[in-house]
Amino acid sequence: MNQPGESKINSNFEIVKLIDKAFIFLISKFGILKRKFTEGSFRVNLKNIIL
Repeated sequence: MNQPGESKINSNFEIVKLIDKAFIFLISKFGILKRKFTEGSFRVNLKNIIL
C-alpha cells in the first residue's frame, strides 16, 4: 500500500525540483538584466555628476 503513495510523493518532489530550477533560472536571468540596467543608469549618472 505504501508504494503508490511513495511514487506520488516522488513525482511531486520531481515537479517541485523542476519548478525550483525554473524559478532560480528566471530570477538569475532577471537579476542579470536588472544589474545591467542599473549599472548602465549608474554609469550615466556618474558621467552626469562628473561633467
